[in-house]
Amino acid sequence: MTTQDPEKAFNSGVAVITGAGGGLGSGLARHIASFGMTVIIADIDLKRAREVASEIIAAKGKAEARVVDVSRPDELDALAEHVHTHYGDVRLLINNAAIETLGLLNTGIFDRAEHDNSTGDTAWEKHRRSMAEMAREKGMGIDEASRIILEQIAEGKLWVSTHPAILTEILQQRIQYYDSQGEPNVPPA
Repeated sequence: MTTQDPEKAFNSGVAVITGAGGGLGSGLARHIASFGMTVIIADIDLKRAREVASEIIAAKGKAEARVVDVSRPDELDALAEHVHTHYGDVRLLINNAAIETLGLLNTGIFDRAEHDNSTGDTAWEKHRRSMAEMAREKGMGIDEASRIILEQIAEGKLWVSTHPAILTEILQQRIQYYDSQGEPNVPPA
């Protein structure tokens, strides 16, 4: 599969990014909007989502803030319906939403973090498929688009801070990539 230049791959269409009110999600949203895509800033914190959307719009981009709790399938249903009704085809979906805690965890907090993160992933996977079906997979697939964004991060073209779980996932994906290519896991100094 040929990798497209991100500026060309993401110069139109709609991107939906959960957890885009801060950290990696907001960085991805700004970066993707700079290519010309309309970005749906989906976050549990509507105020933060609106701030990111306002920054994108001020930079002559296109964005809309939407409140969504990814652990609630009904909210994902509403998001999917809204996006499809108002924007049509979805070109890029990134689930960046999760919860994190700092310090020692009691059992209740750990159980909630595990439930919310896994429920969000399960519910998002359902909507990832349904939104992809709505989009009828025009052009690049969702996984390919997400991979290009991760490559941008890995190549140092996009740097933002986020919670450790997402950074760990990015690193694990890079290790798997290097392993699959028969290359060392540690880039040369």
